[in-house]
Amino acid sequence: MVPVVMENKCIGRAWKGPVGMTLSAQLYKDLCADRSGRDKGFQAKAEDVANFIKEKLHELGAPTLGRAITQDIVEASSQGPGGDGEPSADRPEDVSVDALADDLKEWTQGIPDISSQAKTQILQMFAEEEVFSLRIVASVGLESIRQFAAFGRLKRATCVVLETAIDDLVKKKVVAEQEEKPASTTSNNTQLVNFLLDALQEQQEGLARGSNSSKLPTETLEPSRGWRFHDHVKSIDCDSSDKAAKANKQARQATVVTKEVFNGSKDSLAFMLRVENAGQDKPFSWGIVDDETHGKHKVYVIGHKDFSNCIGMRCTAKEGHVVGTGSQRSGFPGVSAGDTVGVSIREGRGAFLKNGTVLHEFRIKGTFRFGVSLIEEGQGCTILDETQPHKAHAIGTKAAEGAKAEGVEGDELQELIHRLAAAVAGGKKDMPNETFEASRGWRFHNDLKSVDCDVQNKNAKCVVTRHSTSVTKEVWQAAGTHVFFVKILQVKQHPFTWGVVNEDTKGNHTNYPIGHASYKGTIGAMCTTNGGRIVHEGSCEQSTPGVSVGDIVGVRVNEGRASFVKNGRTFHNIGLKGSYRFAVSLLEEGQECEIIDGDQPDKSVRLPQAGFDATRGWRFVDHLKSIDCDSKDKTAKCVHEITGTVVTQEVVDSAGTYEFNVKVLHVVENAIFTWGFCASETYGKHSNYPLGHKKFPDSMGAASTDSTGKVMSDGKQYHEAPGVAAGDIVGVHVKDGQLRFTKNGESFYKVGVKGNLRFGVSLHKPDQRCQIVDSEAVNQAAGGEPEELPKQSYDDARGWRFCRDVKRIIFDVDAKDKSAKSVTERQATLLTQEVCNAAGSFTFSVRLIELKSSPFVWGVVDDDAKGVHANHPIGHIRYKGTIGAACTAEGGCMMQDGNATASAVAISAGDVLGVEVEKGTARFVKDGVSFHEVGLTGTFRFGISFLEEGQECE
Repeated sequence: MVPVVMENKCIGRAWKGPVGMTLSAQLYKDLCADRSGRDKGFQAKAEDVANFIKEKLHELGAPTLGRAITQDIVEASSQGPGGDGEPSADRPEDVSVDALADDLKEWTQGIPDISSQAKTQILQMFAEEEVFSLRIVASVGLESIRQFAAFGRLKRATCVVLETAIDDLVKKKVVAEQEEKPASTTSNNTQLVNFLLDALQEQQEGLARGSNSSKLPTETLEPSRGWRFHDHVKSIDCDSSDKAAKANKQARQATVVTKEVFNGSKDSLAFMLRVENAGQDKPFSWGIVDDETHGKHKVYVIGHKDFSNCIGMRCTAKEGHVVGTGSQRSGFPGVSAGDTVGVSIREGRGAFLKNGTVLHEFRIKGTFRFGVSLIEEGQGCTILDETQPHKAHAIGTKAAEGAKAEGVEGDELQELIHRLAAAVAGGKKDMPNETFEASRGWRFHNDLKSVDCDVQNKNAKCVVTRHSTSVTKEVWQAAGTHVFFVKILQVKQHPFTWGVVNEDTKGNHTNYPIGHASYKGTIGAMCTTNGGRIVHEGSCEQSTPGVSVGDIVGVRVNEGRASFVKNGRTFHNIGLKGSYRFAVSLLEEGQECEIIDGDQPDKSVRLPQAGFDATRGWRFVDHLKSIDCDSKDKTAKCVHEITGTVVTQEVVDSAGTYEFNVKVLHVVENAIFTWGFCASETYGKHSNYPLGHKKFPDSMGAASTDSTGKVMSDGKQYHEAPGVAAGDIVGVHVKDGQLRFTKNGESFYKVGVKGNLRFGVSLHKPDQRCQIVDSEAVNQAAGGEPEELPKQSYDDARGWRFCRDVKRIIFDVDAKDKSAKSVTERQATLLTQEVCNAAGSFTFSVRLIELKSSPFVWGVVDDDAKGVHANHPIGHIRYKGTIGAACTAEGGCMMQDGNATASAVAISAGDVLGVEVEKGTARFVKDGVSFHEVGLTGTFRFGISFLEEGQECE
C-alpha cells in the first residue's frame, strides 16, 4: 500500500525511519483519507504532494533527494489505496471502505519493521500517545468494528502518525529557518533527516506562537484523548501533551484556550481542572469563551470588557466572582492549590464547579471553547479528563453575554464517535479474574493506552500524561493474607498513587486514578516527593509520607485489615470486606514502578548500603522467612524449604580488595549449598532465588553438594566447583575487578566483575547452616595459627626464618622457612621468627624472585603482631608499629600508619632488598645502597608483604 511502499523506499535509501513515515502519512491523508482529492485522481494528487515536498527539499539544499522522493511518491501512489490501479469514479462506497481497512491492516503489519529508535522519535515528535483515529475507522461501521482485525493491534507509532496526518501535518507548512545548510546533503542524509525531524517537532510544539494570526484550531472532543490546551500564548507554557498550563516569566493578562470547541446548546460534557498554583496576588480564572476569539484571548482575561462572548469564575484565595464581558457578580468562595474546578455543560445549561459543588449556573447558546486565564508567574493548572456528562442543572439566572446562534456541523459524526468509544470501552470490561500464585507473583493487567508494561507484566511505565490506573490480573479476598509491593523507579512531578480497588472496575480504571470521586470502591496513598494523603472517593484523609526513587511501597492485607507501607513501615490502616485488586496510578509521562515479588515482601525494604569495616566484619541482612540469622548477623540457618539467598549488609566496589568467607557448619545430604556474589540492588530477587539463577540477574554462585558442584550465572554453568563438607571454609575474594571463588584457601574459578557488589549464601534445605568467619578465624581454621608467634634470638649460623602461621592461606614457605611465594591475592604479612632489639646490629635481606604488578613491601614491625599481620601489609593504617618500603617497577614510597612518608626506589626481579639496623637507626637498602633512614626503638621483627598471587622472594 502507499505508506508501506514509501516506507520500503525510504528503507532502501539510507535515511529511513520517522521521515519515511511522515512522508507516508502525508500521502495517506491526501490519497486515502481525503475523499475530495479523489476527484483529481490519485496520480495527480500524488504529484501535487510530491511537488510540495520537492520544493521544500530544494529550499533545504537537497534537490537531488527531492527528485528521488518525487519519483518514489508517484510510483507508490500509482497503486492506489487498495493496492490496485487508480479507482474509477463510480467505485462502490463499500469497496472504498474495505480498501481503507485493508490499508490500515497493511500499515499495522509493517510497524514491527520500524526500529525502536524511530518509534521513540515519532512519539517525541508528535507528543500524542496511541490516539485512535475514530474519524477514519468510523466509516467501517459499528457492526464490523469488533471484527476489524487491525483494531486491537494498532499501536502508538501508527496511531500517532495517522492522527497527526489527518489533523495537523498537511494542514500547515513548517515555519523554520536553517541556520547553516549542510555541506553535502546527498552524502550526509543524516543531517537532513535530523533537520526535518527538528522542524516537524518545532511545528508540533507551536513554533508560530509569536505569529499575529488569530486562527485557532476547531477540533472535536475525542473521549480517548480528552481536552487539550492550544499552546501558542507567549506568557503561558503547556506541557508536551497540552494538558498542563503554567504562566512563565513573561506573565501578563492572557487566556489559554482549548483546541476543541463544543456546541453549548446540544452537547453534554465537562471540563475539569486541578489547580496546581492559584497565585499569590492575582486571581485565577476559568470559564468559556467564544470559539472565535479574534486573538483577544492573547491579551485579555476571561470577563474583560473587550473580550466578548465569554463567562468565567475569577477567584483569589479568599473570594470569587462570576465575570462576563465586563460585568461581575460576587459572593463565591476562593480557590487554592489542589482544588478541582471546572465547567459542566448539558444541552444549553452550564455550571461552574469546585470540588464537586455547583457554584453558579447559567444558560449557554452557540459554539464555545473552554479557557483559563493565568496572569501571575507560577500560576498553573492541569486538565483532568472526565468524559462522562454531568447531571443537568436547573436553569440559572445568567446567560452568556452575546450568545451566538445555534448550529454546528458534524453532530452526527460526533455521535458516531461517542458510540464507537462506547463500543471500544465495552470491549475492555472483561477483566482477568485470576488467583495469586506465589511462584508467579502479582502481574499488572496491561490494558491501558497511557501505560506500558513489560512482557512479564511486572514493570509499568507511564508513556502519556493521563489519568488511569494499572490493576492486577489477580483478585483476592479481604479475609485472606496478601502482600503487594512495588519499587518506585521514577517519580516525576505528579503524585504517585498505590492502593486497592474493587474487583469490578467497571472500566473506571482506564480514566481515573485511585481515590477519585468517580472511581468508587478504591482507596490509596497519593504521594509526591514532599508528602501526600490517603484518598478515597474524592476525599483526602490522613497525611502520608513523601516518596522518592528507590522506595518500596505497598499494601499488606491480613484478615480484613489492610496496611499501607513504605520501606517496611506502616503509616495507615483500614478495614476491608469483599474482593479486590491491588493497583497503581501513574499520572505523568515517565513515572515508573516494578512489582517486587519476595519471600517476605513486608520486609523487602531497601537493602542497607553499609560500607565494609574490618573491625566489625561482614554481616548478613536478616529479613527472610526461610533463613534465620543470629543476633550478630553472622550465622545463617535454613528453616523452611524455600530457596532464598541471604546477602551481606555491606556493599563494596569491585575495584577494591575484599575477602568474604563462610564456614560450612552443617550440610544436608544431596542438598545444594551456594555461595557467591550479586549486584548491590537485587530488586527482591534474592528472596526467592539462589545465586546464579536465571531469574536472579547480575549474580553468580558456586552451587555444590557434598560431592560436586558448578559455578552458575543466569541459569548457565560456567565452571566446575568442588563439593563441600562441614568444616570447609568457602568464599570469594575480589581485587581490582577480578573475583575468585575459593575453598579452604584454594582458588578454583576466576571471573571479571564490575560495579558495586554484595556477597551472599543460598540455602536450599532446612537445617543447612553456615557462619561468616573473619580473616583471622580463616587462618586459624586453615593453617593453625599459634596463639603466640615464636620469639627466637637471631643466630648467624642459622640465619633468618619465616613464621609459618599463615602459610596455607597466603604463603607457600619452603621446608627451611627461607623462601616464600604468594598463592592467593590476600593482603598479609610474613614475619621472621626472630625478634631483635633496636639497640643491636642486624641485617635482613631478601632476593626478589617475582614482582608482578602490585607492590612488594619489606620493613620492620613491632614484635607483638596481635594477629593483624594476617590481614594487612606493612605500613597499613590498621597495622600499627610498622614501617616499610612499598615498591613496584615504576617506583615506590615509604609507608607508615597508612601514610606515604617519603619516596622509595623502583625494584625488579633479582634485586636484593633489605633493612640494616645499627644502634637505633634502620636503613632501607637496595642492592647494598641505602635510600631511607628511620629511628628505631624497642624490640621488632623483620617482615615482607605480598599483595599479588605469584610474588616470590627468598
